[in-house]
Parts: sequence; C-alpha cells; structure tokens
Amino acid sequence: MTEAYQKYMSEGEEAYYKGDLEKALECYQAALSLNPDHPEALKNVGWTFYAAADFVNGIAYTQRAIEVDPTCWRALSNLGCMYLALNEPEKALSYAERALVYSNSPEIVYCNLGNIYTSLEKFNQAEASYMLSIEKEPHAGAPRLGYANLLKKMGRLDDAILWLNQIIEDYEMREVKPDPHPWKVARDCHKNLGEIYGSLLREDSPLELCEKHSYHFQKVVELDAECHPSIRLPKSDLHWAYTNLGGGFYNLKEYEKAIEILEYAGSIAVEANTHDYYNLLGYCYEMAGQQDKAESAYKKAMEAE
Repeated sequence: MTEAYQKYMSEGEEAYYKGDLEKALECYQAALSLNPDHPEALKNVGWTFYAAADFVNGIAYTQRAIEVDPTCWRALSNLGCMYLALNEPEKALSYAERALVYSNSPEIVYCNLGNIYTSLEKFNQAEASYMLSIEKEPHAGAPRLGYANLLKKMGRLDDAILWLNQIIEDYEMREVKPDPHPWKVARDCHKNLGEIYGSLLREDSPLELCEKHSYHFQKVVELDAECHPSIRLPKSDLHWAYTNLGGGFYNLKEYEKAIEILEYAGSIAVEANTHDYYNLLGYCYEMAGQQDKAESAYKKAMEAE
C-alpha cells in the first residue's frame, strides 16, 4: 500500500471520528481510487455511506469488500448492522455469526449479536451476548447501552436505570469508550432514562419523578446540539424530545415554559404535530389562561386524528 493510500485512510478515519462523514467519505474514496480492490477501503466507504443513512451504497460497498475477502469480519459484522437497521434481523444474524468465526475483536460482534437477538426477542441469547462483549471491554458504551435497552424491553426498569446512569457517569468522567462519540452515547442514555421515567408518570406522580423526566429530556436536546450535524437526531425525533420536555414542564406546572418549548417543537417538524401534540399544547394554553389558543389547538388535535 502506498503512502498516499495510508494518508487518505488516516484522514478518513480522523474525519469519521469527528463526525464529519462527508470529509470521511471523500478521503476513503480517494484511497479506494488508488487501490480499488482493498477490502479495508471498501468496508470503510460502505460503513460511512451507512452512517450517512445511504443503505443502498452502504450495502453495495460492504458486499464488495466481502467478495474480495470473505474473511473480512468487520465487513461481515457491518453488513449485519445494516440489515438489522433495515429490520431484517434473520439476515443480520447470518452475517454476524460469520463475522464471529473470523473476528479478532469478538466484543464488537457480541454487541451486534446482542442487538440482533434483542430484535428477535431472544432475550436470553441477547443477554449472554452483551455480557460477553462487556466482559471483554467493560468501559465500552455501545454494549452497555444495548444491554440497558434490553433490560428496559424486558421490564427490568430498575436495572436499566442503574446501567444507564453508570454509562452517563463514565461519560462525565470521560471513561466511556463509545463508537465514535461519547456525547451521542450519553444523549441516547438520557433519552432512554427520559422514556422510562415518562412511562412511570401518573396524574398523582411525585414531583421528583416529574423532575427526572424533564431533566433527562433537557439533556437529550443539549447533548444533541453538541453532536456533529451528521449524527444529530432526525427532526421527527428531535420534535419528540422537545415535546416530552414540554410535557415535563406541564407536569411541573410551569405552563409558560411548556408552551415555549412545545411551540418550538412544532416549528421543527410540522408533519410530526400529532393529535397528542396538539392536545398537550391545548392543555398548556388552557392552564396558562390563553383560552383562544387552547381552543385552536384542540381543533387542530381533532383534525389530526
């Protein structure tokens, strides 16, 4: 491999870990132009396309890497991730199992297997896979976040909360090792915690629970703003996070603040303004004494049904 090839690959990796997917793709493709059949370059181009939500090119380049080198375990593992994202877990599992045969970093593949088994609702296999990954890399963010998601899905909410808080604590101490961005992992932990506390809210919920719900969604939007644009939440997800944050302030009886946040949420993605969104906004207007706006919001809620 030439010095120029290595230079482009190094620059691509640096750009990728900074979240600059456009620059990373440019560098990896430049390396590929110098060595069109190198599986590492093909694999990196494919993964960067996938990270940019271009599944067609992501799969095409990754499959080409496997054609060139059928033992390229990272390409096999990556292809498993792609098919899982496309909601094809059985196909994802076949590639992850092949990756495990050749892998010299099995903790990565075990984490992917945990995600796949969770999708297949094979919870015992998922738990075993996550544990094997965590044993080999105790400070990695991805397998611990995956395991916390599994616990949440299994209804073991207290255990999920413990794991998610530990990852956040490690992030704050800069001891977490996610791929590739610690603030993204922390954001997703807060998102999960916000969802858990939100699921526990009732009309007579204690103030402490309402505060935790609001706090975690506040952290979601703050940490998302720190992410490179290429890995920020989609507008619909950001709308959802702000709506939950607004709902949190409604529960805290801070109606003016809730209205401000909900109106901002509505401006992010108008298509995401559902019946529930308008109903919540209407409640906030009503409690704030803005009856005309409340009636307008309720009308929109009925139209959105």
